[in-house]
Amino acid sequence: MSDEFFGTQYNRKSPSMISYERLNNEYIVSFDQDDITLKEELGNSFEILDAFSDSWVIADAYFDEEGKLHIFNKFSNSIDGFRYAWHNYPDVTLFNKYGIPVLPFNSTVNVNEVPDFSKLHTDEDTLNVPCHNLKNGDYIINVTNGFEYRQIEVVDSSVMNLSEEVEDQKIGDIIVKLERVSDSISNLNTNDTELVIDAHGLQKGDFIINESRNSELRKVISVIDENTIQVLKISNQSAGDIITLLKNNGSFFAQ
Repeated sequence: MSDEFFGTQYNRKSPSMISYERLNNEYIVSFDQDDITLKEELGNSFEILDAFSDSWVIADAYFDEEGKLHIFNKFSNSIDGFRYAWHNYPDVTLFNKYGIPVLPFNSTVNVNEVPDFSKLHTDEDTLNVPCHNLKNGDYIINVTNGFEYRQIEVVDSSVMNLSEEVEDQKIGDIIVKLERVSDSISNLNTNDTELVIDAHGLQKGDFIINESRNSELRKVISVIDENTIQVLKISNQSAGDIITLLKNNGSFFAQ
């Protein structure tokens, strides 16, 4: 971005990140311009990738005396990356001395690398679902192809790789997105069709996987109470089974 967009033509350009280093639990970022300023209200502009939860969490930032930017989260002791303004409508907080915003950056993405566009469409081991809002370890169900379900690895906001191929998966297939909530242990009074799980938090239409019974996937057909749900029959289901709880985040067409 240049200041031609602001009605002047001084050949000034947006600053960009040129390097970074990690020191303990902080990332220290350098830019290709000096005199970068930081707004006091950071909003959601900075995020740290927390290694334990494998999720992005809001981060703090400050400039040191050498003009280098420090990004950190005091509650994250193990970090795997950082990013700035990496949203459709981010809080923009970094500017150069002319008021031109710093370009977004993300330590986990090479913004100078040309994507492999051949993998940006749906095939047997890749799904394109724009703005899927899933994270690594979540699941999808391909309703069109035999209700096959797979765990996913996120490539970007639209593309995900599947843990295993879905035969004949293609553009136009109906896909259900499942957010992995937690793993729980079923309690006493669990039977083939009723699961007793403390404070399960599920609703009718959500799903579970019984990891102890051949990883059977079942839809929640009714919520009996805050600790009990009804599902389609899973033979020999009982107390002590490991249950993955999945929130239904809606259906979409693969693209």
